[in-house]
Amino acid sequence: MAPGIIVGDISQSKATFLSSTARFVRAVEQFKSEVGAKGSIDEDPELDADIAAHIGGYWNEDSNHVQNGLLLRGDLHSLFDLGKIGVDPNTFTVIVSERRMPTLYGELSGKKIRLPASRAQWPSPQALRDHVKRWKLE
Repeated sequence: MAPGIIVGDISQSKATFLSSTARFVRAVEQFKSEVGAKGSIDEDPELDADIAAHIGGYWNEDSNHVQNGLLLRGDLHSLFDLGKIGVDPNTFTVIVSERRMPTLYGELSGKKIRLPASRAQWPSPQALRDHVKRWKLE
């Protein structure tokens, strides 16, 4: 028998199987981001790819706008999507979940994010507030 990992029962409904697969992929991304980080979080060249994260999710082209996005390094994007980090909508500082504070990511807690020069391109405070509330990062 070939080695493998069980993700889900393919006899499940399509939606259930896809949901199980998505949870598995997120868990693998989380594991890789935690295990792959070495030394300071600013020193790992493998983690410096910038990727735009949708703050409130991507539903259609209407949600694909600059105020619904943050430009994040790949590992931070994964942590943001998993609700392990967020951005305070009042101070634009990084919030790190209690569970991640003892990790290298705890170093980011309280650091101010860099904002675009044009206020019209800043992330939506309401979208950031919703993200923080949804993941209980307060």
